[in-house]
Amino acid sequence: MDSERRRLGRWIDDSVHVEGGYGVGDAGLFDPVDMASHHLDIFILGRSENRISRFDPQLNFIQSIPVSNEDGGLFPTVMGINSRGWIYVYSPEKNEIYRVDVHSIGLDRFMDLNTLSGTENCVSAMRFGRNDRLALLLDCVSEVHLFTRSGKLERRFRIEIEDPEFILPIKKSWLILNQKGDAQILGETPFALMKNGVPIQDVMIDEGFFNILTDSELIILDIDVVR
Repeated sequence: MDSERRRLGRWIDDSVHVEGGYGVGDAGLFDPVDMASHHLDIFILGRSENRISRFDPQLNFIQSIPVSNEDGGLFPTVMGINSRGWIYVYSPEKNEIYRVDVHSIGLDRFMDLNTLSGTENCVSAMRFGRNDRLALLLDCVSEVHLFTRSGKLERRFRIEIEDPEFILPIKKSWLILNQKGDAQILGETPFALMKNGVPIQDVMIDEGFFNILTDSELIILDIDVVR
């Protein structure tokens, strides 16, 4: 996803095919801030529009999912999807996490982070792992908070790398990365996953491989390089 030009790209036959762009209507992208996938469908979080746009693998528009409550827009910045297809969004305006089912129009408050000190406007990434455990990356305090699927806080971990930005479930733990390629598995010593100095724009794990996106290329690494 190119958030500045509001475009989506598909990696096909070793090249990128660009789709979309700034537009109006249900399929248009105005202020995309996060992206997730579930069962091959792609979900784009639009902050200003307070909605999630759903596309199929060929980037054909499927539906628009509103993310606002009776008080108005939540202006969410971070999104995650669990194994059951529930979509979770973080609202820095409320410092709360909400969830919505793609098959309904209702929005439920899932977690009030105001009960945890130092979390205000601090969640920079959200991911679900084994057994739908939820991990929140809090970049302003360099911590990861782990929750049960019901939202109960289990543990907190201190992150030693500077400017953490990405969090990924890896086997039975979690991997934290920054744009420089510095990495850390929770509770372990940091190490350099990337040493070429090219900033990382996004990263995901797919079938045992790291897919690391930079401004100019897609780098694929065996997941075992971090063990």
